[in-house]
Amino acid sequence: GTLALATGAVLTLAEVLQYCSSEGEPCGLRAAVELMTQASRVLQQAHSAASAHGIPSHGSLSPWRILLAPDGTLEIAAMGMPDVELFAYLDGQQGGVSLDTLRYAPPERLEDLEEDARSDLYTIALVGAEMILGRPVFDGPPTEVAERVLRGDAPELIEAIGAELSEEVLDLLCVATELTPDERFRSLAEFEVQAGAIRGAGPSLAELVERALDARPSEAGQEPDEPLPEPEEEDEDAETRPGIDSDFQLVPPVPPLPAGADLAAAKEHARAVADRARQLAEQADAM
Repeated sequence: GTLALATGAVLTLAEVLQYCSSEGEPCGLRAAVELMTQASRVLQQAHSAASAHGIPSHGSLSPWRILLAPDGTLEIAAMGMPDVELFAYLDGQQGGVSLDTLRYAPPERLEDLEEDARSDLYTIALVGAEMILGRPVFDGPPTEVAERVLRGDAPELIEAIGAELSEEVLDLLCVATELTPDERFRSLAEFEVQAGAIRGAGPSLAELVERALDARPSEAGQEPDEPLPEPEEEDEDAETRPGIDSDFQLVPPVPPLPAGADLAAAKEHARAVADRARQLAEQADAM
């Protein structure tokens, strides 16, 4: 199945990053500071509500989960949803994993250790650094990226790529992306205060979203979709349904995650979903 969220007229941060990349320019310091402070504030509210349900961190925060309205206001989607693809990969149930799944994950997630709000702080700082630098902090083959994340190379990479950045910006980004949570800022609130004290040039988030929306291909003048072909009549005398072998076995669905489940249960549920997806894919390949 596919998760669909009703978002209204918004862009994901990933789309804004793609637009800036296509223009050959970084998003800029001003927009990055706006995003980091807003995201910290939104996540503080989300953590306040999620803690009552045993959810210690977002679970799969990335630019695809950060939604930007035309006025530059920010929302974060899918709080408390574990990254199914990542856990399937770490458990050996899946041979590969997307680069975005690894490059924004905190080290403790790759090691399947306990997470908290500082895990989300790490990802927000990586995203902010990408907006400022004009390129992701981690890049390369997925296995190499995973190794660098686990070694705690983020601060070193930020300093190398952003050698021209001010000391206050480097300090903010490097402290927030240290290897262990205890080495980072003590809280999202502390990170928000330090980020909010930085003043930078460049377009605002609202201006970037407006530009990215304007750059979208216009739907005007497009040829209408061709009508779908009429379905063929089924052969009532056929002994089996076309395309399905007689030894086809139904893969039972995974029961829903119970209300109030803790993080360990959520991860186990994610692994079960990934395993079912693998079984369905194997059956499809065998048809």
